[in-house]
Amino acid sequence: MLLEIADFKQLETQFKKTNVYKLYNDPAMVPFVTDLKAKLKLQLKDQDDKTISDILNAELLPQRRVALALQLKKQPEE
Repeated sequence: MLLEIADFKQLETQFKKTNVYKLYNDPAMVPFVTDLKAKLKLQLKDQDDKTISDILNAELLPQRRVALALQLKKQPEE
């Protein structure tokens, strides 16, 4: 899978105008969002590949072009 974003800052600005962001940012959603983030961090902690976990834990967002490629592990045949 390849994901490429030409201008991450622009994507972030556009995302903040969506209803999904408004819901995410709603004070009533804080307990749900906090719980979800904690569960996601726990799941990522148990992964073999720490790359995604390291990126999310940095809590820094890119400002310009971003490209990310993921290759899934082939499941062993039974």
